[in-house]
Amino acid sequence: MSIPRKDKKIHYTKRSSYVLALIDYADLDMCNAISIIDSKMYVIPREKTDETDALLAVQLHVYLEILQNAYILNEDNIDKCVCEYVLSIRNHFYLNYIVDSHRIYTKYSYTVNRIVNQLIQDGWDDQYILLNIEPKGLTSELERLYPAPLITLPGGTMETMDKGDFEKCAFREFYEETNIRIDKCSHICIAKDKLKCSKHQTTSQFDKKHHKTKQKEFQVSWFFSLKLIGVTKGMSWLH
Repeated sequence: MSIPRKDKKIHYTKRSSYVLALIDYADLDMCNAISIIDSKMYVIPREKTDETDALLAVQLHVYLEILQNAYILNEDNIDKCVCEYVLSIRNHFYLNYIVDSHRIYTKYSYTVNRIVNQLIQDGWDDQYILLNIEPKGLTSELERLYPAPLITLPGGTMETMDKGDFEKCAFREFYEETNIRIDKCSHICIAKDKLKCSKHQTTSQFDKKHHKTKQKEFQVSWFFSLKLIGVTKGMSWLH
């Protein structure tokens, strides 16, 4: 005996914005930045919050190497990282207050990799990119999403107060995470629409032997698109 199959599609979009912000050495000095690797990487003192363990300023070519090394990493092999710059971050005494600092890692992004490459080619390599170290999730549910501290661009999910404006979302998140005003930085905003299309198929069949109904469920597909907004003058090639 079979019970008719039900098909149900659920669609919703997760909207978010991130900021690729650049500052120069003079601004680092004003921020009381602490060197991790001479002239290549700094920690900017910042009060620890739920969204920020630490704030980094990294030369563009250094960040590019970190990104390219991240291409071969994922959450399952974080401990196999061989990038000297990430290892320096993990081992620096100034950051040992971070929970699981020995597992700090980053994720590869094709879009960010392309932008950083172009910035270097166009002579921006004397600038430092601002990066956030997001905390590891401290509950079982959050730890599944954030298994270790993550080096990432400042940014986050759009909220009601942003009124659908990607740039407003980006600047709000940037200030919350860095405590730095965006007008002090050359910057690129990366807006992301992430559409989840869940095809919820429930197949029910009566099992005569055990006198109960069996059900199977399937959920499929993530889609997202990226666009660049709020690009600083001189970076118009990015549109």
